Amino acid sequence: MRDRLRFLWRDAHTRVLILVILVLICIGLASSWKTAHESKTESLEREASTDTIIPAGFVLVPVEIQNIEALSALVGGFGLVDLFTTSQLTQKAGLRVGRRLKLIRAPLNPQSFAVLVPESEAGEILSAQGPFTAVIQNPANKNPTEIISKRKTSSSIEYYHGGPK
Repeated sequence: MRDRLRFLWRDAHTRVLILVILVLICIGLASSWKTAHESKTESLEREASTDTIIPAGFVLVPVEIQNIEALSALVGGFGLVDLFTTSQLTQKAGLRVGRRLKLIRAPLNPQSFAVLVPESEAGEILSAQGPFTAVIQNPANKNPTEIISKRKTSSSIEYYHGGPK
């Protein structure tokens, strides 16, 4: 068997044929690895897109968080927070804008966050002056999400005019 292999290797045409076959095998393996790597990258990009996880009737509202360093150290990809206004331009600093809002970290920019709110109440978050301060809530508590409305409720005041003395 050994002698037979030596005989084949001595022939120049056989040597070239063997080398061409080996090169083609290497090219085939490299191209299949590249396509597998590209498909894995595409699937990761699809997974990174947060618009695929928004439930019906809800929207993601990007928010600017003032205490982002502390929040990044404590919250992973998701969290449950209360949002407070921090704008010193108005006298309304420290007002709660939303209670128990689901906070989502942007997968393509880990320093950006958005809150998941019902579509009908997104305007309340957008109309509040940002940046916000986020306070982390315990997700085990089962209280509902609440958007604090700035709409003023009308109240009536009645005066007693006293009767004759």
